[in-house]
Amino acid sequence: MEQAKPTLAIAKVIAVLEALGLSLQASHRLDGEAGSTSSMQGAILAVRQFAAGPDDGFVSRSQARTVMRDARVAGPVVLDFEGVETIGQAFADEIFRVFANAHPRAELDAVNASEEVQRTIRRARAGRHEPSG
Repeated sequence: MEQAKPTLAIAKVIAVLEALGLSLQASHRLDGEAGSTSSMQGAILAVRQFAAGPDDGFVSRSQARTVMRDARVAGPVVLDFEGVETIGQAFADEIFRVFANAHPRAELDAVNASEEVQRTIRRARAGRHEPSG
C-alpha cells in the first residue's frame, strides 16, 4: 500500500522541525476519530481534520479542546490551519490563551493561517500571561 504524500506546507514544517533536531509523526487513532500522536519531542495537528463536515467552522471552546486533546503539554505543537479560512474568538482563546497559560512549556505555533485566522490568533495571544522566571 502506497503511503500518502504530505502537502507541501506540511513537508516544509516537517523539514524545519527535523532541522531543529525534532521528530514527529501524525496519525489517526484506531477508534476512527481524528487525532494526533506525537513523538517525545513534537506534534503537528492538522486543524481541518477535526471538522465534522466540509462546511464546519471552528468557533467553540469545546472544538478547541477536541483539537488540543492529544497535544503534548511540553515542547513544540504546530497547528496547521491549511484549508481553514476563519476561526472564532472563543476557539482561538481556548488554544492560544487558556491552553497556553495552563501549559506554559508547550510551544504553540500556527502555520498556513489565513490573514483572518492570524488576526484572531493575535487577539487571543494578547491575553496570554507569560510565565515568570
